[in-house]
Amino acid sequence: MVCVSSMSDATIRKLVADSGKMEFIRECLKLTDWNINAEPNTVGLPKKPAFVKRNSSDWNGWPCHQVDHNPLYTKAVSSRLNKQVWQEVLKNRTKCKDCKKECNINASSVQTQLEGESDFWHDFLDTRGEEEGGTAFCWKHRKSIPDVWYIPFSMDPSDAPPKRDPPPEWDGLSSTLKNYLSKIMFKFV
Repeated sequence: MVCVSSMSDATIRKLVADSGKMEFIRECLKLTDWNINAEPNTVGLPKKPAFVKRNSSDWNGWPCHQVDHNPLYTKAVSSRLNKQVWQEVLKNRTKCKDCKKECNINASSVQTQLEGESDFWHDFLDTRGEEEGGTAFCWKHRKSIPDVWYIPFSMDPSDAPPKRDPPPEWDGLSSTLKNYLSKIMFKFV
């Protein structure tokens, strides 16, 4: 839900340019037990080949991991982390009476904020995947609803994801084209 790249020093540094503030955020993160690779921050979103090769019960209700993840979703996650977590951490830091350094951060509070971000983005993706009748409905009817079919597949958190033309029916493709596409797209599915 919260992207690895959104938690990287390089991304945070772009949003929090002051090196002292950046170091403070890094030290706060070291204190938490939050794990970006643990539940509830992880979910297996389907990739494009799943929509052709797998039963819709395997992917229905989830956006496609390869549609608008980069840069649209990642930028939105990074921006929200800055507002909801990094700036809050910086606002709430205090000077320690004994050592005169900035400290006294409640690590569990930072962890709770990060868990809240995981929940926020999980809810967004869950809701997005159900828009316009859901991914299975939109995939099945993509030719008859060309103005909205792509919306539940998009990870773009805006109200207007980039419009896409519906792909052709797999069964309508020539065997030569199917073989070629299978070689380049589906060998890892």
